[in-house]
Amino acid sequence: MVPAYAVALLIAGILVALSNTAADFLVLPSVVMMLFVVLVVPVYIACAIGMLGLVQLLLGMKENQILNIVLIIGFIAVISVFDGLVTEGVVVMSAPVVGAMFIVGMLLLGVIGFMTRILNREKIVTTLPEG
Repeated sequence: MVPAYAVALLIAGILVALSNTAADFLVLPSVVMMLFVVLVVPVYIACAIGMLGLVQLLLGMKENQILNIVLIIGFIAVISVFDGLVTEGVVVMSAPVVGAMFIVGMLLLGVIGFMTRILNREKIVTTLPEG
């Protein structure tokens, strides 16, 4: 999760820098966007990693490949739809929207954490490669 979040922060910084090179005045992100990047982005990165990890521990290799592709395409689709809604002005990035996204992400993370209880620990230990 740490490398993915570091890349997200790097990209956000690059976007701010590029915005400043194109403008004649200082362009800084709003407090709401900073809250989004600091609170919401890491939660959804953790959700994505948690879901992919859970799937990898539950299923076989072929099923993993298929489901991982579906999950990744699903994540990209959700991000694209939300981006389109923000661009068209249907959803305005405000503190309540960021707060709701954070709460939904935390609930999803909790569900993923709860789902790990169905894992068979013996299967996990016996499938680890010997080293």
